[in-house]
Amino acid sequence: MSTVFLFFALVAGIFAQEKPGAILRLKQEALEYGSRIAPRILQNILDQATFENLEDKDGLVSYKFNKVSLEQTEIGNVKVEFDPSINGISVTLQNSDSSLSMDYESSIDMVLTTMQHSGSAQISLKDVDVDVKIAIEMDSDRIPTLRTLGCKASIRKCDFSFSSIVVDWMYSTMSKIIPNKLRQWTEEKFCRVISEYIDTKTQETIKSVKLHSVMDDLFKVDYSPLSKVSVSDRSIEAGHRGEVSWKSDSSRSSLKADDLPREDQDDENKMFNLWLEEYVAKTFAESAHSHDYLKARIAEDTISEQDQREKLRLSYASSLIPELSSNSPDSYFQVEVSSNKVPDVEISEEGVRIQLHGDVQVSSGSGSNSQQLFKLKTSVKLLARAHVEGNSLVPDILSYDVETRDLTQMQINPKEADALKFTHMIVREIAVKQIDKLARRGLPLMSLPDLRLVDPAIRFTNGSVNLATDAQYKDFD
Repeated sequence: MSTVFLFFALVAGIFAQEKPGAILRLKQEALEYGSRIAPRILQNILDQATFENLEDKDGLVSYKFNKVSLEQTEIGNVKVEFDPSINGISVTLQNSDSSLSMDYESSIDMVLTTMQHSGSAQISLKDVDVDVKIAIEMDSDRIPTLRTLGCKASIRKCDFSFSSIVVDWMYSTMSKIIPNKLRQWTEEKFCRVISEYIDTKTQETIKSVKLHSVMDDLFKVDYSPLSKVSVSDRSIEAGHRGEVSWKSDSSRSSLKADDLPREDQDDENKMFNLWLEEYVAKTFAESAHSHDYLKARIAEDTISEQDQREKLRLSYASSLIPELSSNSPDSYFQVEVSSNKVPDVEISEEGVRIQLHGDVQVSSGSGSNSQQLFKLKTSVKLLARAHVEGNSLVPDILSYDVETRDLTQMQINPKEADALKFTHMIVREIAVKQIDKLARRGLPLMSLPDLRLVDPAIRFTNGSVNLATDAQYKDFD
């Protein structure tokens, strides 16, 4: 049943006062999907179940069953529901049929002798119902766990047939005792098989949930659970850290997340609703600035030989300032762009607005022969939305605006208008394209093995992004 319970692995957490940067809610649509695929999963569980021998005595009748095997099972209706009373879910299986085959040895103590009989038998089980209560908890190591609180199975009809001839009086005696014993034994066995799977096997799958990812080989994305799982009659919800930090830096951001939207703002028609607060983007911006990720050098030697178009753009940009070529006609020039302040990030219904603050320094020559020509300050305002690729949220830059100020005269004295054109060209044709290329790698999301997102929809609100999506497991395409 691991593929059903994989759904719940992402929503386990621990108590914490820190507000989450991400909230995941599992909606009714997910439980309905679980109800649809559960019969196949339960079928697999029961098909792999092993049955121990049964030996007992009831009054004068002694019996022993061995080589017990489940011959056929037809799973009926399965219903999965939120259950706030246990902070978990309830699973109900109704109207299933099954049959068991076995060898048996039986005896009846008589006054003067003992009558014995052996052979094989078939048990037909009709209208099997199973009710399971499953709590969502976590262990002392902060690992999400699913625990069976209770399981009740009932078999309304149990038919017992022998494969060999049994005298009437012996059959009559055995048929009054053995079917009830087998019914009780099978009910207990069904519950034990299901409970053991939930309590043990699912934990191996839960541990494979990816709550930590690496982005661009330099950043780590931390979706560690922060808040206690909360189960309502409409969803299962838990908060996650949602912090992006430098991969080799173990320190935590000083930034704090704000409140995320309530449940009534979810898309009720999707299985999952993942909310990401501005905190996620702000911690990325803070870390990128602090570790010089937003620093670039643009020159002929940074452009590949095959990328002639970029070289032409660089050449054209230099032509916008005549003083560049007249000052150093025999040497190429280079531009260094670096962030001088943590970028501003704001999420609204339009999308994500980012303002980058930087210094632009123009030099000629290279190495020890490098000579600063002039520098200025610039800011770039970007507006982006996003789409989903695989398990990543990928930004789409919709527009940008470049502002230039504080031109500092160095070795040359370019006109301010020329410097503005030059900077705008560099940012527009090269820097923004590099930013877009980096953004294309996307923000990794929490993910489950073999889980494919289906028809994801992204919605922007004031202060957060909502990803509402359905999902499908590889084995149930």
